[in-house]
Amino acid sequence: MPHSRLHQWHIRQCSMPEVTPLKNSKGYKLFLLILLMLPGIGLLTGCQTVVSHLEAILRHDSPAQRDSKGRAAFAALDQGQYEQSIPLFLKALETESNPQTKSQLYSGLGSAYDELNQLSESMAAYEQALALTPDNPQIWVNLGIVQRLQGNHQQALQSYQQALKLDGNLATAHSSMGSLYVLQGQPKQAIAAFKKALSLDANLAVSHGNLALAYAMDGQFENANQSLKRAVALGYNNGPVIQARIEELQKLTN
Repeated sequence: MPHSRLHQWHIRQCSMPEVTPLKNSKGYKLFLLILLMLPGIGLLTGCQTVVSHLEAILRHDSPAQRDSKGRAAFAALDQGQYEQSIPLFLKALETESNPQTKSQLYSGLGSAYDELNQLSESMAAYEQALALTPDNPQIWVNLGIVQRLQGNHQQALQSYQQALKLDGNLATAHSSMGSLYVLQGQPKQAIAAFKKALSLDANLAVSHGNLALAYAMDGQFENANQSLKRAVALGYNNGPVIQARIEELQKLTN
């Protein structure tokens, strides 16, 4: 999938909420929904493969992109050639001395590892990037996504909070926070986070899709369907999956 645009968060192996509610309670139905929604859903930020690895931090006119080695690495990443991009990033890092450029290269390397589900390597690369540019909010978001994929929700929350401290208007950070709330079974907080993200960028299709899911978890089915329609209109390709989960929740709440 090209990295020159925002793309979806994909659920992989996410840990469940820590408390298993009593059967037949509203909480138990919500717990069942989270179990139902895990396979195959693009959840922004539920567990996400990548935010916008290049949209916000790896501009095509950046020094790392202009360098021939870096350009080859980013080209491979953009084309979905993740395994091929890794040695190219590592080679470019061997000779790069500019801290900003090195941070961009480490960010690209983290993205490639993330796509290959090599989460420890991805986290290490993002940490290297942040050691060089700790004031880059998007890298904090990407680190948080990897931490969430590893089931470290508290660490992910702290990373998102750091991103928002640096840039309170970063839509991807609010969206990622919303998805974390979904995974923790907190739909009202998720709704607020997704609404904030969409107030900053109304065209984030995956945020509309995840907002639909959060609405359904909160029993707001009319709002859920409206949000899903908006997501699909913007090109969201997991509409049928989210619709099925909404219908499952409606059955559970009847």
